[in-house]
Amino acid sequence: MAWIGSAVSRNWDPATWRVVEEIEGLWGMRCETYPAHGTTGERHGIDILTNERQDWNNMSEHRLALHILAWLKGNEDRFAWLYLIYNDRIYYPGGVWRWYNWRAYGRGLMIEAVQRHGNHIHIQLPRGFYYEAPQLYP
Repeated sequence: MAWIGSAVSRNWDPATWRVVEEIEGLWGMRCETYPAHGTTGERHGIDILTNERQDWNNMSEHRLALHILAWLKGNEDRFAWLYLIYNDRIYYPGGVWRWYNWRAYGRGLMIEAVQRHGNHIHIQLPRGFYYEAPQLYP
């Protein structure tokens, strides 16, 4: 849950850490996690902070998030992610974007943006995930 509370951590499984390092290195975006994050927990959930300035009308940050999502979808087989969530929508492998039924657990604009995944991309990796480095040459 990006930016709320003191429970935010970077406590990932070693394979998840490799994905985080790749994302942060390629896109320059900070990633976070927290206890009980997503369906497989803190060590396998990643939030990519795409709107750290909290400017909800910043289209350049939204476009960057869309580029990151396209990259994640293109690496679906390599990362084996279970689902992606961004901006009120959830995407399962090989599927289409669907509306995400978020649940309220606080009040205020920033909290709502976090809950609706309007300021970050959520990636959920499976337990036992094995990181596969990108192929530089086909």
